[in-house]
Amino acid sequence: TDGIAHAHDSFIIHRDIKPENIWLQGNVPNQQMVLLDFGSAFAYQDYQVEIKKPEGLRAWADRLLENTGIGTYSEGYESLLIKQFADAKENYANEDGDDEEGCTKRAEALLKIMNQLNISVDIFSAVQMFFYMITGTIYTEEVVREELIRELNLSELVIDYLLEMMMKNQDNYYTSVDKVKEDLRVLQTLYVKGAHPKVLIQNLRQSMLKSMEIDTVLLGEVKKG
Repeated sequence: TDGIAHAHDSFIIHRDIKPENIWLQGNVPNQQMVLLDFGSAFAYQDYQVEIKKPEGLRAWADRLLENTGIGTYSEGYESLLIKQFADAKENYANEDGDDEEGCTKRAEALLKIMNQLNISVDIFSAVQMFFYMITGTIYTEEVVREELIRELNLSELVIDYLLEMMMKNQDNYYTSVDKVKEDLRVLQTLYVKGAHPKVLIQNLRQSMLKSMEIDTVLLGEVKKG
């Protein structure tokens, strides 16, 4: 995560974070992960433009087409925004005989998505990669909790928190590296010590809410009687 943060401090999106682009450096227990292959990286601020008038939009969109690396991704580690950008870029490239107005509209659609690209697309990929490195499986909504518990020999608390992280990732919760680090520290504590105050409080709150729901149902039955 530190490598991602360093790149993002310079407004650079790596765009292709996956296990194949991670190098393990040093010896255990001081081993570190190094992020490699910046061949598809780009400074996203160089391509973001204020969209007010249609004039010049096609020139900016053409610049995006010239950079073939922007919009490509590795299946399973890509955010929804990157996929939407790739589709908009392909759509703009295939003019299909459109008139000037049609091309300008597609250029505007492409640039609007480009303006949304930021560090969150790399963070999404990093969390996806983290899940794969632990489980050997790319996360999808079809991942089965019970199978992970059985196959990985990890506690239910660890698996549940890991899956909670993945659901947060799908909802684009991780807008900064610090948020990921915070959850990774909780996960590490759960793995080493078997408990964490944040998780204990969360479970207690859920238990209380469930108890209140049951009490409400019972009270309703009593009133009916």
